[in-house]
Amino acid sequence: MSNITHTTKLKDDRPFVPSSLVQFIWSAVFLFMVACAIIGNLIVIWIILAHRKMRTKTNVFLLNLAITDLMMATINAMFNFVYMLKSNWIFGDTYCRVNNFAANLTVASSVFTIMVTSIDRIRIF
Repeated sequence: MSNITHTTKLKDDRPFVPSSLVQFIWSAVFLFMVACAIIGNLIVIWIILAHRKMRTKTNVFLLNLAITDLMMATINAMFNFVYMLKSNWIFGDTYCRVNNFAANLTVASSVFTIMVTSIDRIRIF
């Protein structure tokens, strides 16, 4: 009999950790996209609400799309990006539920708005 030591390697919680440079590039690109989404949607919302002649039926549908996209960019996108970088949800259980609800709500709202816009454009009703 020999003296054998058995070791067990624990599974890494973060199997893929990008380098600092890759994280910086992803962060810069993502922040640029979120900033464009926020600024662009705020401009659309302002134009439709500030100018009375822009309040047509189609533009109300576009207003709804802009609001839901703005909600996605502000409520959901940044938090999910932090989760992607850290591989760990650091915002608590309550906001995890709010975040998932907001993601499903905004996607469903966008899909239904596009569907209603299509129905309106071909004049089924």
